[in-house]
Amino acid sequence: MSPLHSTRGRWTFKILGHDEVAILDGGFAGWQQQGFDVASGAVADVEPKTFEVSLREELLATTEQVEQARQDQAQLVDARPSDYFVGESVSPAVRDAGTIPGARSLPHHRFVLSEIAGFDNVAMYDGSMAAWTVSESRPVQLARRGLERLQEALD
Repeated sequence: MSPLHSTRGRWTFKILGHDEVAILDGGFAGWQQQGFDVASGAVADVEPKTFEVSLREELLATTEQVEQARQDQAQLVDARPSDYFVGESVSPAVRDAGTIPGARSLPHHRFVLSEIAGFDNVAMYDGSMAAWTVSESRPVQLARRGLERLQEALD
């Protein structure tokens, strides 16, 4: 499983109220390389458990909250892969390539911000660029264009 899928899965469990989830750094191969025990053979019967969902809405940002955060000059983080942030790649669900103006690129790090760095005011904008670009009134920034302008100014 890729780091993106691992962190997204962990964050999803957290949003649903389940904190007893960990990411195995290095995956199974890393586990084996470090010499930890590996079991094989038949698995004993396990009693199924019921997971009670408790949605933590404070961990999800709405489009309106993202718009307000921009007005308040809060730091937005774009956790998508870098090629999406700079506009080289675009999802078919998105109207325009790029990012929300003012966002910083930290690919796949929303998990790091809350779980490792200890920031407690972190929310995921689950709608992402697909929801942001529904309305043509919301601005989109091409980071690549900003870099091109900087290069032109330096030349």
